[in-house]
Amino acid sequence: MEEDQIFINELQVPEICLQGLAHERLKESILHCQACSSAKLTKPLTLHNNEASLMIVGERADDVLFDSPQGKQLANLMAAANLDMKDVYFSSLLKCRESSEAANCQHHLIGEVMLVRPKLVICLGYNVCQVFDLQPDLGSYCMIYPNVHALFTYSVSDASGNQELIVLRTIQEQFSYVAQTIRHMKQQSA
Repeated sequence: MEEDQIFINELQVPEICLQGLAHERLKESILHCQACSSAKLTKPLTLHNNEASLMIVGERADDVLFDSPQGKQLANLMAAANLDMKDVYFSSLLKCRESSEAANCQHHLIGEVMLVRPKLVICLGYNVCQVFDLQPDLGSYCMIYPNVHALFTYSVSDASGNQELIVLRTIQEQFSYVAQTIRHMKQQSA
């Protein structure tokens, strides 16, 4: 008798494919990935803090690296929302700095979510959201794995022109709500 397989939302990746994968082994598979023509390019994220309750995922590493303009803006938004960096695991959909082949990287991101098992994954930008929902609705929440939800929101890179203030305000409000929820959860567990 076959057991029902558990899949990651619409991606149809069986859980059994990623069970038993250790964090260090996943890091090695990302560093030595040969899935696309960008395989030999720089892989800038350190992939640590695997006990985090919150995961923030940008499309590119620059979206979450604090030495980039987008990363600095993200850090400012997080600080304004009082989000504690100790609660956050940062990642990106594209693992190589110069890559543009998201389909070849998404299995790494799914592996990270399954290993870290944060309470919430904040997906910055439409392409990241599509990893977990093929037709994401920005501003919505979705369960992507048992006890793991995703918030689909804008990327800091989306903040340009006359939409800049609206996008940044929306992200700020969402981060503030998430920070408040995390603080409340910690108080209840203490």
